[in-house]
Amino acid sequence: MLKGIDKTKAKPWLWYLLVLALLPLEGAGAAEDDAPVPSATTPTAMIVVPSQISLQSDGALLGDVRDAVVASARRVDSPRLSDAWLALESPDAVVAQRQWTWRAFALALAALVMAVLAIWLARWRERKRRLKRLALRNDRVTDLPGRVLLEQRMQRFMDDVYAVSLYYLAFDDLRHLRAQFGVECADLAAQAIAERLRDTCGGVCYPARLSDDVFVVMATGAPAPLAMAARYQELLYAPIEVHGVPHRLEPRIGIAVSPEHGKTPMALLQAAQDAADQVLASTGAEPQLFKLDLLKTAERRRFLAETLADAMEQETPFFELYLQPQYRLATRQLVGAEALIRWQHATFGTISPGEFIPVAEASHQIVPLDEKVFDTMLAWLARYELPQTQRLVWAINLSIRHFDDHRFTDWLLARCKHYGVPPQCIELEVTEHVATQDLSQVRQIMRTLRLHGFRLVLDDFGAGYTSLRFLKELPFTKVKLDKVYIDAIADDERSQLLVKGIIDLARGLGLTVVAEGIETQEQMDVLRGLGCPIGQGYLLGRPRPVESFLWRLSQHQETLPARTARAR
Repeated sequence: MLKGIDKTKAKPWLWYLLVLALLPLEGAGAAEDDAPVPSATTPTAMIVVPSQISLQSDGALLGDVRDAVVASARRVDSPRLSDAWLALESPDAVVAQRQWTWRAFALALAALVMAVLAIWLARWRERKRRLKRLALRNDRVTDLPGRVLLEQRMQRFMDDVYAVSLYYLAFDDLRHLRAQFGVECADLAAQAIAERLRDTCGGVCYPARLSDDVFVVMATGAPAPLAMAARYQELLYAPIEVHGVPHRLEPRIGIAVSPEHGKTPMALLQAAQDAADQVLASTGAEPQLFKLDLLKTAERRRFLAETLADAMEQETPFFELYLQPQYRLATRQLVGAEALIRWQHATFGTISPGEFIPVAEASHQIVPLDEKVFDTMLAWLARYELPQTQRLVWAINLSIRHFDDHRFTDWLLARCKHYGVPPQCIELEVTEHVATQDLSQVRQIMRTLRLHGFRLVLDDFGAGYTSLRFLKELPFTKVKLDKVYIDAIADDERSQLLVKGIIDLARGLGLTVVAEGIETQEQMDVLRGLGCPIGQGYLLGRPRPVESFLWRLSQHQETLPARTARAR
């Protein structure tokens, strides 16, 4: 065993060179005839070599290795071993060899990178040529012509001075279908849409697909374009079944006619797209003919729709949740609250629900928005875990589009179970637009909701499609009087008679009446005298942030303040 060397400080490459130097000496000694044969008691030199190799030099340590080798040679009486230290060469040659090795490796790596770049560039050029060829072919999913073929066909007709009417069909629901169920389901739905367009167009019109969510129909001439667009809307309103599940994909239809709205294919396409965006600014979903004076409003609505779509992809809610209290007028006792939302936009400032809710409806984003609001509300109720919340009722507004999906009830129950909130303390408010839906399907879904404990409220009663038939056939639990009846109730006897009749009718049907929009003490006194049980409005309490509202609730502030009994 070598002694005199601190193995913890020894450079590993010294041990490696020492072994290389000793191996040939030992081989040569064994070959000589006159070499003494070591006996069993002859001591031998044993060298421990570390496992790692390093090329760092250390002159002092080399001297230690030399002395150790000479001492070992003297102990074993080997003159050849005493000269072994001479075989330890300077590490400069080894370092130089390693440097050349790394240089060669670097050159090889650079050549490899250049080869990879050359291959990538060749493939990129080939892909560019392939995309150019594909642009002249039909869409691979629907087999409809694409943008290039459509513009070429439009250009030919415009050159021949034909009037061209263009119908721009934007399917916002296709984007949501793709995000929720995958690309395969969206492609199947797109194929069904293309098939319906082919059946309707025949050989007269020219359908095309511009993108995943946009279809276009070109027709020569402009005979009653709004009537033709209504025909397309009626055709596409019927649900499309994908894997046995029906989906209603209603398009936004914009119409543009040449040469009034554009003299080139690109200009006419842009005008038709702007007309489709004008649907967002309208009260309904009717097809829109391009109008220059509405373009600014349409651009704002389109920007809001795009911003809303981006905000919906965020995990955290982009809106602020508020609660407006509801009180029992006779006892001034808090009975519940309605959930409201506010959108604080970085560009537009505070956006009221009256502006972005219609945009969400028209762009078919209202369903995921309602679900996010519902989820946020349940999360707040679960966070506070107040015993009072189990005795109060929390009203959440829902769009009528939820009643197109039978799975909506299962989703509601799953969310309530997840947060531990009983369905009995949740009220679902729907507007009178429910009259435009399939009444039998709406009735079935509502009855299922009632069986599980949810309460149903008919909002804005008397403002639009109201029919007493709905109160008889649909299982509502409450009716909210529209604000139009409350505004003039203090001075108008006819309004008082109407409200009194609605209260008596609701009481006979087992329904509770809620008067919303109470802003003066006179209105509240008249409603209390007419027997209205529940009220809501700025006089009783303005909407407050949900955290502030629930904190006050935790302080047991459940009664209407006495100052509301006096005129403000």
